[in-house]
Order: sequence, then C-alpha cells, then structure tokens
Amino acid sequence: MAGRGLMLLLIILLNLQASHEELISNLNSAKKMEESSSYDEAFKLYNESLIISQELDDDSLETEILIRLGTILGKSGNLKSSELKFRKANKIARHIGLDNTIGKSLLGIGNVKYFLLEFDSAMKYYASSIPYLYASGDSSDARGAINNIAVIFNEYQNYDQSIDLLNGILLSSELSKDTVTITTFSRNFGLALLSLNRTSDAEEAFQMSLAYATASNAVKDQIYALSGLIKVAQQNKELENSTEYFQLIDSLINEYFHHDQTDKILELETKFRTAEIERDNAIKQAKIEVQDQRMIYLYAIAAFLILGIVGLYLYNEQRKKVIRAIAAQKNQENEQRINDLLSDQELKSAYAMLAGQEKAHKRIAQELHDNLGSILVTLNMFADSLQNKKDPEALKQLASRISVVAQQANETTRQISHSLDSGVLKHFGLEIAVKELMNALGDSGSIKVENHVQITSQLDSELSMNIYRIIQELVNNTLKHSKASKITLELNQIKDHLSLIYYDNGIGFIKEEIEPGMGLKNLESRVDNLDGTITIDSQPNKGTTTIIDVPVA
Repeated sequence: MAGRGLMLLLIILLNLQASHEELISNLNSAKKMEESSSYDEAFKLYNESLIISQELDDDSLETEILIRLGTILGKSGNLKSSELKFRKANKIARHIGLDNTIGKSLLGIGNVKYFLLEFDSAMKYYASSIPYLYASGDSSDARGAINNIAVIFNEYQNYDQSIDLLNGILLSSELSKDTVTITTFSRNFGLALLSLNRTSDAEEAFQMSLAYATASNAVKDQIYALSGLIKVAQQNKELENSTEYFQLIDSLINEYFHHDQTDKILELETKFRTAEIERDNAIKQAKIEVQDQRMIYLYAIAAFLILGIVGLYLYNEQRKKVIRAIAAQKNQENEQRINDLLSDQELKSAYAMLAGQEKAHKRIAQELHDNLGSILVTLNMFADSLQNKKDPEALKQLASRISVVAQQANETTRQISHSLDSGVLKHFGLEIAVKELMNALGDSGSIKVENHVQITSQLDSELSMNIYRIIQELVNNTLKHSKASKITLELNQIKDHLSLIYYDNGIGFIKEEIEPGMGLKNLESRVDNLDGTITIDSQPNKGTTTIIDVPVA
C-alpha cells in the first residue's frame, strides 16, 4: 500500500511539473506574439495559461497573466474588460503581498481612466502606483506614472506643476540608461515650456528628445519631437527651420509606413505558408479517406452515369423544343435590341449634357464663394468701422476705402461673369496681388495683419490663381469664424516649391469635431489638385496654423 501511495504521489508531481512547463512555454510564446503585435494569438495563449495557473494554484503567475490580459484588452480598445482584469490582479496581489503587481495593476487602471478622459481618477491611481513600483525596484514604470501625471497637468494647463515634476526626473541620475523615458519626458517637458512661451528652453528639450529618439531608432518619437520643434520655429517666426523640420517629418513618415507595410507583408507570407501546410495535411488525410471508400464511390458513379444518360436524352428532347421557340422569336428580339440601344444612346447624351451643366454651376459657385465672398466680408468690416470713426479725415479715408472695395467687388463680379480670372494676378503677378489683399485687410482697422511674400520667379497663371484663391479662403474663414485679432502670412518660393504658412490667433477648433463646410472642402480640393500637401494645426483657444507646400512646375 505504501508503494502504491508513493507511486501515485510521483505521478501527481510529474503531472504538476509538466503543467508548469507547459505554462512557462505558453507564457514565453504569448509574450513574443504580443511584442510582434499579434494580439489575438497572444490573448488566446494568455487565457490558456490563466486556466493552468489557476489549476496549479499559482497566485503569482495568475496576477502576472491578468496584467498582460488587461494590457492587451486596453490596446484593443476594450477598456471595461481591461479594467476588470487589472482590478482582479490587484485584489490577488494585495492578498499575497506582491508590491510590483499592486503597482502595475494600479498603473493599468490609471491608464484606463486616462483613455476614458477621467483625468482626476487617473491621477489618483497613478499617484497610488508610484510607491509600490519604487518599493519593488520597478523605477521605469514608476517614472512612467510620473510622466502621465505631468501630461494630465498639461491637460489642465497647470504647466508649472508639470515642469516641476518632469524637471525633477530629468535631473536625476537614475535615467542614464532609460532612453525611452528620457525621450518621452523631455518631449512633454518641451510642450509645457512652450505653453509658457519659454521657447528657448522648449527648443532645447525637444532637441534632447529628438537626439534620444534618433539614437534608439524610434520613428514615432522622432516625429513627435520634430512637431514640437516646428511649433517653436513658428512661434519664433523661423520659416527656414520650420520648413526643414517639416521635410524631415515627411521623410520619416514615408520610411515608417514603408517598414510597416513590409512587416505586414512578412506576416501575411507566414500565415500563407502555414495555411499551405495545413492544406497539404488535409489533402493527405482526404486521400486516405478516399482510398477507404473507393468502392462505394465507384458504385455511386455508375448509378449517376445511368441516371445521367437518361437525363441527357430527356434534356436533348426538351432542348429541341426550346430551340424552335427561340428561332421563332429571334427576329423580334433583334429588332427590340436595336431600339433599346438607340434609346440608351439618347439617355447617355442627355446625362452628359446635364453633367456638363452641373460642373459649370459648381465652378461658378466656388468662384463666387472664394473671391466675391471675402471682398464682401471686407466691405462689411469697413462699414462697421464707420460707427467708430469720429475724426472727419479718418471718415474721409475710410469712405474712400469703401469706395475702392465696392469698385473691386463690382469689377470682380464682372470678371467672374466673363472669364473668372483675376486682373491683378494677370497684370502684376501673385506677389503684388497677395500684398494688396493683405494691406487692404489691415487698413480696415478691424484686424492686425503681418505678411511676408517673396516670389523669385514667374509662376504659371493657373498656379498663381489657385494660390491666391487659397489665401482668400483662409482669410475668409478667419473673418467669419475665428474671432481673431491678428493674422500672420508667410508665402515664399523655395527652389521648386511654394511654402505657405498662415496663422490666426483666434478661438481655434478640433478638426475631428467639426463638420467641414464648403470653404474647407474647397481649400483641400485646391491643394490636392496642385499635388500639394496641407496640414492644419488647431486647438481650442490657441489659434489655427495652416501649412501648405505646393510644387512649382
């Protein structure tokens, strides 16, 4: 009896060892899949590992797996399920006293709250996680929690508190090898400094972030750092630096998407090869089954052949009847087909005529909106200014301006009705036309205007017309919607490109939350037709910056 009990105990121990080895193998495979962004496969393996850990009653591994499941669910957008996994891990970890898991679970819950925009709650969980993470020696995640708190301070515009937090970490010696944290901290540090108009310090922070991101080949972080440097250059009105950073971002984006597509192709090839192996195995299995049932199939085929012969005979008889019926109607059908073709041709002609008319109407509507609309807005501003002018000489000058603008509106209407062309552009070129437009706007006294325009070569008339219309549309949008007090325009020809940077200090907007009107659609359509690129950077109460780059043919 003692021998049997010992044997049974040995079998149980061997089974436990095998289950534990299977668990470790599954976890290693799942981590590799998670690192390669194969979240579905990783999620499946983690769930299998969770069951095994519960069977083995291994609380430590169970909490680790729950943390990984919560992280994957969060990345896939399933925030409620993610939070449940983190809370369960936290409960078990507190029961057995695992400081590291308690800290990681609190950090995970904080991330969920942050993505739900519950910033106060997120800050509470981040702050709670830091002592546990430091106590367990996980200083990297602790610094991550501090960084997230600083980001929330930025969201609340508490920039001084954000700077104090970030600067304290950046000055510490513990960051010497943590390049990822330095990259992120210095970028957020720069954003907070920039918000306080400390552009010199902000530039230094963004340069640090860019240097570390470049050293670690982190393409996304390089793009974030360069975006910060563009904002600094714009604030300092350093056009050349802004253009240079913008071009660097463009090259990085192209490189990033190239590698991303390559990785996806490799992943598809791997899946394809796996499918081929599975298909070959299925074929082999099918052949074995076919061999076992060959005789049954032979009898079945013979029966089908007999039935087929009978069916074929009946089909031929029926077919002869059908052919005779078809022959009787053939002439009538041919005659009807000819009539249908003629009718179809008439309809196509009518549709073509209507399409041409519609295109012409759209073109006239766009010209009226872009050109005449902005002139009438300027005229309205002059008229409003009459009420604030008491000096007779100022009234006289303003009345003269109104007369000039009214004549321009009349001339513009006449031009639209004839050739939809711009007289100033035709006779004096784009540079003078743009300066005249901006000077007229500034002279109205309703808004301050700063502009710098430099065109170094004769531009194609169609290109000049489109650039002029784009600037008119930008001005029109500012006057109608932004409530701005100042406009800044930079238009420069740099070798074979036109660079346009337009900024107003108005109320701004969140692009994803507005429904684009005719003005924004016309703007994007014109830039696209010129094979150019357009970037609109706007935030509530921080103005709007539009950057347009167009090749010069």
